[in-house]
Amino acid sequence: MPPDIAPPATILMATDLSARADRALTRAVHMARETGAALEVLHVVDQDLPPALRDAHHLQAERLVREQVAALAENTSVQWDVRIAAGIDIEEIIRHAEAAGAGVIVLGASRPGRFRSIVFGATANRVMRLSRVPVLVVKAGFRGAYRQVMAAVDTSPAAARALEHALAWWPEATTEAVHVTDPALPALLPASDEYSADTHDTAVNALYPLVHRLRHDTGHRLPLEIVEGQAGPALVARLKRFATDLAAIGSIGDTSPFRAAFGGTADHLIHEAPCDVLVVPPVA
Repeated sequence: MPPDIAPPATILMATDLSARADRALTRAVHMARETGAALEVLHVVDQDLPPALRDAHHLQAERLVREQVAALAENTSVQWDVRIAAGIDIEEIIRHAEAAGAGVIVLGASRPGRFRSIVFGATANRVMRLSRVPVLVVKAGFRGAYRQVMAAVDTSPAAARALEHALAWWPEATTEAVHVTDPALPALLPASDEYSADTHDTAVNALYPLVHRLRHDTGHRLPLEIVEGQAGPALVARLKRFATDLAAIGSIGDTSPFRAAFGGTADHLIHEAPCDVLVVPPVA
């Protein structure tokens, strides 16, 4: 296991004061308690509000957030603080994470179905593309520590980092590595009845060194599963089938307009997964 992968010393949790953010705050407090990390909770006030309204929002938000964190952290040793900033949410989240030296950013899932989310990307998706540290998107209600983890793997550095983080941060969980092969891809290649078998063997051979190393380093059984289908839907189906608590996936950090409009596998999981999602960049 790389020495730089360890439970975070500081957690940044960003809240918009919604019920979805409340679930993320509960998870962040629990994670801070389990790891001994310091917790910083951030709320961003819209910088375009009239000054008087912005100041009133600032005071009310700080009072509310402090009450929420104090209630959740009561009778724990969690060290926490609250920050209220005026600005653009994405920029302030990234800026505060870097300033605090946060090892992870915790966010609530965005409300589904909004036009802005579909066209421009929801806050969680956009933070995920810009962040240099893992982003944990909390979608499910809190049910205790993660027990069943699925890491989506391919041969990219980001996928390896996602799997390594999942094993290091939740060592008590049962973790599996899952790779998806798409049987539709041969339409672009000469026809071959052996494609699925060859693809399966190729995937196993390519991923075995990583899985073998992590089995040795961590002592985890770490099964490697190869499934067929389109990556996003196939991963979501497996998450639902096995009632997984957490999905871990690497992100290439693509900020292009095409990616923002049409998304990728990590974006698909953030929107469609029935569980929380950890997105890890290759540099994390």
